[in-house]
Amino acid sequence: MRIFVTMLGYNRAEVVHGAMENLEATTTDSEHRRLIKTLFLCQYPIPSVEENRAELLKIGAEFGFWTTEIQNEGGLENHNKAIHDYYRMLPGDYYICFDPDVRMQEKGWISAMVEALESDRDTVFVCASRHFHNDEWCYKHHGRTIHTLPSGLRISRYNQLLAWSMGMWKGEWLAKRPRDFKAACKWYGYFEHADIALMNKHGKTWCETTDFYDNHIAAEELYTEWKVASAGHHTKVSFNEWLVDKR
Repeated sequence: MRIFVTMLGYNRAEVVHGAMENLEATTTDSEHRRLIKTLFLCQYPIPSVEENRAELLKIGAEFGFWTTEIQNEGGLENHNKAIHDYYRMLPGDYYICFDPDVRMQEKGWISAMVEALESDRDTVFVCASRHFHNDEWCYKHHGRTIHTLPSGLRISRYNQLLAWSMGMWKGEWLAKRPRDFKAACKWYGYFEHADIALMNKHGKTWCETTDFYDNHIAAEELYTEWKVASAGHHTKVSFNEWLVDKR
């Protein structure tokens, strides 16, 4: 079994550093030794592409990440590149997209996610929970049911889609996903809809670790503004292009 951890270095250096610290703090020694960690440099423009690249190279070396640069084409397509161009997914492999704004809370979440995926052959994705998922309006609206595995691990399933947090995929599922999967997801923030549609087509499903949480941190103010504009269909340009106009 191999566990690939991909971090897209598309954020300020201090945010990436914090994510790598969090990964170390919330994984056990035995879990961490199994990780194949890669940092992809994606030309984040603040304070400048050159300054950001130099800082991320140092941070990647500090935390034992293999570092390489790819042309930024958006989060989904960048992960597609990692999956299809840099890794060769085999049965029994797992893939984690650990983004810079992820902040896991409980230690041992990697083993919990592996167990959740191994408990059901048709479950191909598992994500961390968010604390607001325990709010009555949320779990009732999205139709949450909680299941307890023989080990005591609790997983949540939903009959209505909600935004996914950081998570883990089965490698064999990603190997089957089309290389041009981005075509099904043209807007920022709508990846879940495209992946769920593909899962439904193949009789697959997803779940959530009920008791392992990700507390996302706020991104760069300007980057957040672009994300909101993109998700709201108010802009079709990349953040780098949008930032030039903004300045």
